[in-house]
Amino acid sequence: MRVYLGTSPRAIQKNGKLLTDLYEVIQELGYEQLSDFVVKIDPGKFYEKTRAELEKHHRQTVKQISKADIAVFEVSVNSLSTGFLINLALDMGKSVVLVSGEKNEPILFRSVDLDKLLYAVYKETDREGLKIMMERVLKRAAKQIDTRFNFFVSPKMANFLDWVAREKKIPRAVFLRRLIDKEMKKEKDFVG
Repeated sequence: MRVYLGTSPRAIQKNGKLLTDLYEVIQELGYEQLSDFVVKIDPGKFYEKTRAELEKHHRQTVKQISKADIAVFEVSVNSLSTGFLINLALDMGKSVVLVSGEKNEPILFRSVDLDKLLYAVYKETDREGLKIMMERVLKRAAKQIDTRFNFFVSPKMANFLDWVAREKKIPRAVFLRRLIDKEMKKEKDFVG
């Protein structure tokens, strides 16, 4: 199972050891890491990147999240960029795990109630506890992974989906999921 692990470079600057532990724990549990950003990046130099370098980093990050089965974000440090990536992963239908140290629990995410969003808190000084917690939450996240569903559409439908993606800036899969969600809400007999 493939995992994307992300956070803010400021979080790495503040909690580098914890993020390295988190990265290593995910690997020890047998998950394939799609990004080594949290262990390879120099937080100070990250903010010195050129616009072209930042755009390349962003494209690479989006690609890694799209390939992931589960997206994990360490959210102990507030970050609009991390919030954007969390929203992106949820829009892609990914199972998302938010983790934070108990001393830095963000209030915002505790109040969000979405099926695909899991939240876990760890003790900053307990690596074994971190491993146990991650094992549990990643197993729960794995149960929420979407089923891949391929099907054929007419050329007219394909053109419409292309138009939606281009003009409305909504990925085709997100558009189709929203349509299904809308129809599911209409069906009073469905208890799924």
